[in-house]
Amino acid sequence: MWSVWEETRRIIGDREADLHISDLSALVDKMWSSTFIDEVGYLAYDAHAADLLFQVVSRRYEQKSIVITTNLAFKQWDTVFPNAACAVALIDRLTHHAEIISIDGESYRKREAEQAQKRKQEQKPKR
Repeated sequence: MWSVWEETRRIIGDREADLHISDLSALVDKMWSSTFIDEVGYLAYDAHAADLLFQVVSRRYEQKSIVITTNLAFKQWDTVFPNAACAVALIDRLTHHAEIISIDGESYRKREAEQAQKRKQEQKPKR
């Protein structure tokens, strides 16, 4: 899945001096009818990145679709964002009118890595 957030962060890194948060948020809003933000919580956000994410979510709130993936419960988002008010505001907008799907289970990446390791071990010649 291609992540708009990753692309957004790439653009900011490349042209941070030229773009304002609201300009970039407007660009994202115009270009895509659905926004996918993958792995919120995998890395902590600095204040600038948190502001950008808030702008994107706020512009799209009740207007267009947003799909978020995360491995963190909402109560843990204050560990990712620089201030709790930002996390609360994001959660409020994201959960209003939302359908939350919780997927519990083993990570397919972990399972595939373990299977690959097992195959590798089985292929080694015995001494």
